[in-house]
Amino acid sequence: MITGDYPATANAIARQAGLAGGELVTGEQLKRWSEAELSCRVETASVFARISPNQKLRIVNAYKANGEIVAMTGDGVNDAPSLKAAHIGIAMGGRGTDVAREPPPSCCSTTISARSSWRSASAVAFRTICARQ
Repeated sequence: MITGDYPATANAIARQAGLAGGELVTGEQLKRWSEAELSCRVETASVFARISPNQKLRIVNAYKANGEIVAMTGDGVNDAPSLKAAHIGIAMGGRGTDVAREPPPSCCSTTISARSSWRSASAVAFRTICARQ
């Protein structure tokens, strides 16, 4: 989970979502890491808190460099780079800015509008992941 929220808030949300258990990484820690160190750290981290838009993009790219399929949700201009870099970008409905809802420039990514039903969005995401396996 990647968020701009404070660590205590992020941990509480992660617990409720069943994501707790891994390391919590803050933006302050992450800004000191090289790309190689970040690629290692994403293997053990489950929550990233107080993360800037640029750091979100670095995290997405680190997961991709490790061979992971990455899905990203977001609703604002600050989320657009990481939404577009992820294999699956989920733009959060009518509240989202136009730039967050724009389709990615690459044929290797899929942007799903959460305006669609969750069932159809999940089906598209599943087909996208399977096609890349």
